[in-house]
Amino acid sequence: MLFHVSKPENEFGATWEKPEDTTRFMVGRSGDFLVFPFQCDLCWFYNLEKRSPKANSYSDELLLAYIRRVNLDGMWARSPSTVNSVRTSIIAMLRSWRELGVQPDLPSLGPWPVSDRVGFRLALAELKLSQRPGKNRGTHLQFDTIRKLRTAYSHVHESSASSVLALVNSFRNQLGKVFTNSNSPTQSLLFTRFQYGMLLRTGRQTKHNVALDYLILHKILEKLDKGFVEDDLSPEKLR
Repeated sequence: MLFHVSKPENEFGATWEKPEDTTRFMVGRSGDFLVFPFQCDLCWFYNLEKRSPKANSYSDELLLAYIRRVNLDGMWARSPSTVNSVRTSIIAMLRSWRELGVQPDLPSLGPWPVSDRVGFRLALAELKLSQRPGKNRGTHLQFDTIRKLRTAYSHVHESSASSVLALVNSFRNQLGKVFTNSNSPTQSLLFTRFQYGMLLRTGRQTKHNVALDYLILHKILEKLDKGFVEDDLSPEKLR
């Protein structure tokens, strides 16, 4: 498996997996394209490289695998129940229009421009970085480390000439603080869904500092109390 998929755990850290959980983040579901801006692997390959994949090319096959992972993470940012609810609602909508003799009118889902305006390249970079061994897990880096790439990209984008000179709306509150609309690819629906899906897939593990044993804490307090009653206590030490 190229990419780590965390298994569900209970509050005691024990893994528990339902039969339907075996396909989590591994396959698409009927209706995913209705809630996620989907393009197939070959389309995204052409958008990024401006060519079709070469036959028997290991690097091209590897890039296609990363492209599929971005799509799957973005799809699984939505729960199966949400996807199924949207799908059944759209079917009911189309049936109602047909029974009324009304021409269906749904927003077009394509075609897309042959370019990357939604941060797909950045998503690929985050996936590649995520495969490095981390401090808490040897299988992958933690999400809070990976998402620093998005922050760095956002800073560079905001400092770029195209962003600074772009005509975007700004808002100022009563305290004078200015808020500006961002046209950064990192704010796109595709990228934000991908990042959230990656977080759900890898999980977030933290290791908290262990608290002091109460016996050690008592000794520390006793030593402090003893120090306060010493006659030769300097002002610096007392402070």
